Amino acid sequence: MKKLFLQVTDIPVSNAENLTERIDKALRTHYNRPYTCQKTAEGCFLKPVFRNVLCRNSFVLEYSVVVSQKDNPTTLQIQGKLPRFVLFFIIFWLAAVAFLEMVVLATAVTSGLDTPILFFVPVAMFVFGYLFCELGTKFAFRNVVKAIQTGLQ
Repeated sequence: MKKLFLQVTDIPVSNAENLTERIDKALRTHYNRPYTCQKTAEGCFLKPVFRNVLCRNSFVLEYSVVVSQKDNPTTLQIQGKLPRFVLFFIIFWLAAVAFLEMVVLATAVTSGLDTPILFFVPVAMFVFGYLFCELGTKFAFRNVVKAIQTGLQ
């Protein structure tokens, strides 16, 4: 089962030396948003930096990079996901919209409303909210992966 708003890709890397430092440098050079690169046992964890930002963008993804040296060439598995707070907020918002849809539907059935437009407003809000987050994470993920690929070549 696919996790909500999670993006995953594998990148083959020919030179596996100093990957954490090279990934950090690649993001600083080829991407317009600062990240901190924390080394882990499997690879590294990339967390966005929000210093000197008046209006924090909470939808910036967090990335974990796992280095797999089983095969030749070495591969990097990059996972991009929304921070937990943002994910919980989105789930709450989508659940509230789904509840609103049920209330509108129940009201329409019990009172005999003939205007179907009321039914489509919460559905449109739900679809918009889901697509906004899904497409936004895909776009941001693609840009970071491209920056890492460019920097590691």
